[in-house]
Amino acid sequence: MFSSTQNSTLVTPTADDHVYRVAVKPPPFWKNKPSIWFAQMEAQFRTSGVTADQTMFDYLISAVDSEVLESASLDSA
Repeated sequence: MFSSTQNSTLVTPTADDHVYRVAVKPPPFWKNKPSIWFAQMEAQFRTSGVTADQTMFDYLISAVDSEVLESASLDSA
């Protein structure tokens, strides 16, 4: 998948290599003002270049505590 120059155990990336990982750090969930929290998350997705719905969903689900998730219906189609 990646074209790299390998030297013993050290792998040196070439110009053709791509990184598909982004840094999104969700703030604590605001139970009293979830719309503000979602606005913060949307801003982080924009600035981090996250555009895939599944990636956004995965970040959101991993950031919300289990108590909140239990009270929400998470039917994934």
